[in-house]
Amino acid sequence: MGGLAMLAARCITAALALVGLAGAMAHADQRPRAQTATVASAQAPPIQVPPGEVLRIASAQDLAHVWGRLNTIQRLDAITELIRMRALDDAETYLTRVDPVQPLHRLEVEFLTGVLRRSQGRTDDAVKIFRGLLVAHPGFDRVRLELGYALFQKQDDEAARHHFELVLGATPSSDAATSIQGFLDAMDRRRRWQFTSYFSLAPSTNLNQGTTARIMSIGDFDFAIDSQARKQSGVGLYYGGTGSYSWSLAETLDLVLGGGAQARDFRAATYDDVVASMEFGPRIRFDAGEVMVAGTVARRWFAGDGHSVIYGARTQTRMRLDQRYLATFSTACVTKHYDNPGAADARNCSLTASVDYGFDTQSYLRVLGGIEVERTAAPHLTYIEASAGLGGFRELEWGVSVYTQARVAERSFDGYAPGTSTARRDRRLETSIHLTKRDLEIFSFAPSLEYTFTLNRSNIGHHSYDGHGINLTMTKRY
Repeated sequence: MGGLAMLAARCITAALALVGLAGAMAHADQRPRAQTATVASAQAPPIQVPPGEVLRIASAQDLAHVWGRLNTIQRLDAITELIRMRALDDAETYLTRVDPVQPLHRLEVEFLTGVLRRSQGRTDDAVKIFRGLLVAHPGFDRVRLELGYALFQKQDDEAARHHFELVLGATPSSDAATSIQGFLDAMDRRRRWQFTSYFSLAPSTNLNQGTTARIMSIGDFDFAIDSQARKQSGVGLYYGGTGSYSWSLAETLDLVLGGGAQARDFRAATYDDVVASMEFGPRIRFDAGEVMVAGTVARRWFAGDGHSVIYGARTQTRMRLDQRYLATFSTACVTKHYDNPGAADARNCSLTASVDYGFDTQSYLRVLGGIEVERTAAPHLTYIEASAGLGGFRELEWGVSVYTQARVAERSFDGYAPGTSTARRDRRLETSIHLTKRDLEIFSFAPSLEYTFTLNRSNIGHHSYDGHGINLTMTKRY
């Protein structure tokens, strides 16, 4: 009896040990990375990692000795260490030996493949991998940060800045924020030459902001409104480009010379509009942003004829108020000198501002406001306009980014409108929605579709109008 009791006790003890071991194996890959990870091995005991730490290795040889005793998470940690140590060939070898079972582990393997490609200098491959991950998982912060680094290496600064600023808006750790700011500063310092261009197809139901009215009443008389002044629909081409060069005068001071041209081209030349411009002035950089002050001059042609010369000065300030808030302020004061001797020259001053609030690495809210004043010798053309609006950006799954905005404005004129005994008052609503398909890349650009709706209501009936528009263009901010 004593022998049987002892044998039964040993069997129970062995069974309990097996149950405990099976439980540990079942939960090994499901635990958060900060917890102790254990995996049983037939040859040797599992590697133990203290809570809150990751596996540290000194060399690829060390990893070879313990590879069979590591679980999937520990193996990925070890490969991360190899990449950090620049043992890239070894990291490549061991990465191919990982057999991820859980979906999260497969994503981690793809992410590390992107990090490895970036470390190998294969930035095009890295960018493709990271963008592919963000298509389905736009909230992966580490992926977005690595994408910013890869785009910086490609010198695709516009796209890199977009992702870095999304990460900053999500209040990353102080180390990450310092690193990102360092990259932003480096982009500012190296941007001696800058070029941008755009081309878009733009159907519109009201390309000339014309009225639907056919008759204009002045006093006791009715006048027919010319067909060219009434609402016209059509398809336009919008295209243009800008370029600039900056001379470095000091660590935080540049002198910038820039120029550009933009055009709206319609089948009916009556509405063609072309503007060419130049500017020159200093740009001052500081820890939170930069300020640009410039003298400007522009020449405008309308319907194929000279229209006006515009000259004056402008400022633009861009600064991060803190990690979540990004503010932009623009001011301009210009004189408009018209070619038509019968047109009164105008002086126009404006102030616009926007503040972005970052919710996370894939969304932000934008608040807009502005005021504009134009003075002419004709009181009925002198006005003041105030505006305010809201916008919101969100990167969705399926590779779609959405930005939507609504803006309201009220414009009040000083003098009586011709033929009336009242001053003109306009209220305008402008709404838009932009859709960008991030996973449809064409020569490093992504297609962006914009829909706009404008509704203007005036107390002078023939100045009321509305219009719908669609704008198909390409963007690098994706």
